[in-house]
Amino acid sequence: MTNGIAPTSEIGGMSFAEWLAQVLARWKLIAWTVVILVVLTIVTSLVADPIYRGRASFLAVPNKANPFGGSGGGLASLLGGGASGLAQSFGIGLSSDPTTSPEFYKELVASRELLTHLATATYKDPRKPPEGHGTATLVELIGPHRWPTPERRLEVTVIRLGKLVRASPDTKTNLITVTADLEWPELAARVANHATALVDTFNVQQRQSRARWRRIFAEAQAQEAQGSLRSAEDRLRDFQQTNRQYQQSPELTFEQARLRRQLDVEQEVYLGVRRELETSRLDEVNDVPVITVVDSAIAPTFRQFPKRTVMTVSSVFVGLFLGVLIAGTLALVGGWAERNRTEAEDLRVALDDIARSLPLRRRIRAPVSNDQ
Repeated sequence: MTNGIAPTSEIGGMSFAEWLAQVLARWKLIAWTVVILVVLTIVTSLVADPIYRGRASFLAVPNKANPFGGSGGGLASLLGGGASGLAQSFGIGLSSDPTTSPEFYKELVASRELLTHLATATYKDPRKPPEGHGTATLVELIGPHRWPTPERRLEVTVIRLGKLVRASPDTKTNLITVTADLEWPELAARVANHATALVDTFNVQQRQSRARWRRIFAEAQAQEAQGSLRSAEDRLRDFQQTNRQYQQSPELTFEQARLRRQLDVEQEVYLGVRRELETSRLDEVNDVPVITVVDSAIAPTFRQFPKRTVMTVSSVFVGLFLGVLIAGTLALVGGWAERNRTEAEDLRVALDDIARSLPLRRRIRAPVSNDQ
């Protein structure tokens, strides 16, 4: 050490070569650390419940009127198809309706309402033999049984499902992948497919509900416009019946022209509202954004967890790291104790006093003293 600065080749007051030599001298400790960790990993992988991942995917299809969301117009119509595709390639969504975006479907799958439907739906009981016909809910299969009330069990099951059922959207392709991680492969596939079906059901009902309200509003506007049109026609008819020679009077001619303009305006309003009504009626039936199932989930044959080969190989490297860490620490402590014998002896005495004061140590030593 020079001027209070340790050379880079020294570790804890000893050279790196000395430290490495002491670490290698404890190779048995390193080997035992690796063996113990590998054995614990293998036992854990054998005891742990297997987890299988059911995987389903669907494509979120925007509505037919405007493939970029909305009922036409807006930024998408201004940019055109080429610019719209360019913007989408950079992940810039042009949809004016946020409920058509892939991120919306991700949040929908994670919503409490959908997870509650998944938890309370009945599935073929995987605990029964394949030829059995028993059914069970996810509350009964993965829910806690120690909670006294059904409401609490359902709540905890929904929380667990939020971690086991996930949706991963791809904003560039609008492909959403739904995964379900469960102990039984058949059940994992059924839950993933059921989640996709619930998304489709919500999608259709929610869109049709919106289209239905637009249609109801358009019908009311059409009735009101029709009443205004009839009133304008009646006023013009009554005027012409009362003033058959209105052309001879400038004042009556002006009044007739005013009534004619009002009638033309009411006709234009009525025709526009009627067109909107017919469009909303078609939208209610046909123009509903739907999802297209790309892959239905099938019962997986490979476990998602535990992957014994990967875990065993990883445990070897982790065991080596821990073994070297322990051996290196012991080498540093041994070097410090050799250089500071007085402090090391004081520390040993203090640790012995603490050990003798432990209740377990006293209970172990008591029978030995009686035998003596």
